[in-house]
Amino acid sequence: MELMFKIKCPGGENPDLFINRKGYYSLNIQVVSDAKGKILVIVARWRDSAHDSRIWNECLLKRRFASEEINGILLGDNGYPCS
Repeated sequence: MELMFKIKCPGGENPDLFINRKGYYSLNIQVVSDAKGKILVIVARWRDSAHDSRIWNECLLKRRFASEEINGILLGDNGYPCS
């Protein structure tokens, strides 16, 4: 699941990178839970303009699935590639 959280201007050299399509600063946060609702991972370091598939490609959980450390099926929306 992707969540968008409004934030204050982060400052730095390129704060405009955190401005979303609605015109305010925000973060794109990925939250993954199991079938029982237990949160497996929260990734909260990407600006809102980061695409969901990029966040997934960089996520430790993806590597855990790929190495078969976690066995199962992960459901996502169309922002995530089938793999």
